[in-house]
Amino acid sequence: MDSTSARLHALSGELQDIKMSLQFIQTDADDIKTDNVKQTERCSSLQSDVFQVCDSLLAVTNKMEYLEGQSRRNNLLTDWIEESSGETWAETEENVKIRYNFIRRSKWRGPTAKGNLEVKDQGP
Repeated sequence: MDSTSARLHALSGELQDIKMSLQFIQTDADDIKTDNVKQTERCSSLQSDVFQVCDSLLAVTNKMEYLEGQSRRNNLLTDWIEESSGETWAETEENVKIRYNFIRRSKWRGPTAKGNLEVKDQGP
């Protein structure tokens, strides 16, 4: 009987250790669950922010494409003004002014079938 009592006492001690270990694990699991809920809320918030940024980016992209289209529509395609590499804006502006003044003083008939400008000079 004495041996059974000693064995029961040893098993009771091991059971107590297992209970304490289980409580420790349960506390850790509860902490992990709490952290998981917080991280899930943070992820939802970040996802919402990402969607807002994507919407803003799409709006900016659409505006950019519209403005590029407007810019292209506003550009005049001219074969009669030659471009040179390294030309400054001031040089380009001067070339356009010269051509514009020439056309203004002339009787311009528009592009010919070959795509060249046909201008009859009326003089100054």
